[in-house]
Amino acid sequence: MRHDLLARLQGTSSAASEPPTSRSRRVGLQSHVSPETDEPEGLKLEWQRRLPIALSVIIGAVVLVVALVDFGGAGPRRPPRTAQTGLMAPAFSLGSLDGKSVELGDYAGSPVIVNFWASWCLPCTEDFPELAATLDRYESSGLEVLGIVHNDEERFARDFGAENGATWPLLMDPGNTTWEAYSVIGLPTSYFIDSAGLLQAVAFGPLDETAINEHLSAVGIEA
Repeated sequence: MRHDLLARLQGTSSAASEPPTSRSRRVGLQSHVSPETDEPEGLKLEWQRRLPIALSVIIGAVVLVVALVDFGGAGPRRPPRTAQTGLMAPAFSLGSLDGKSVELGDYAGSPVIVNFWASWCLPCTEDFPELAATLDRYESSGLEVLGIVHNDEERFARDFGAENGATWPLLMDPGNTTWEAYSVIGLPTSYFIDSAGLLQAVAFGPLDETAINEHLSAVGIEA
């Protein structure tokens, strides 16, 4: 019994004399990694530190790409080809319904009405008689009319023009390039261009004699 008591006292003394650092190391090793995640805390902090840098690089790359696209990658920046009153009317070269190639530049020196229309446009049926009468009335003034077809088939456009007395060139606009260049928002729309090629007035909707005469005075033709 005496030997048993001595052994117990020695065991207690050994446990009590164990350095606190040894026990704390075992406890610390278990608590260093969170049981709720496999990702060490240091890796989280590193990712949080690098995230702003990565975002800055991405934003810088996007800005560079936009700049290159906007400026064409090299060379001087070209102005947008959109219609604005007081400025040169956007040039175009389109094929007519009778198979000819027509350019706006062919009519330099003459006032021109550029009329956007389509066979499915009901108000356009009002435009054509007015345009035909205007051409007859101001033929001696050198007035020209060019009709640009929007989102229509050639056969329908051709029939519409014949039925409504069109004697001026009717032009197809594949890809709507001219439509976009003139910033058209609806049909019919007419642009009045003077003999110097400057866009002087825009008429939205069907034309009547009063509106035509008002816009013609802006391109140098007096009623």
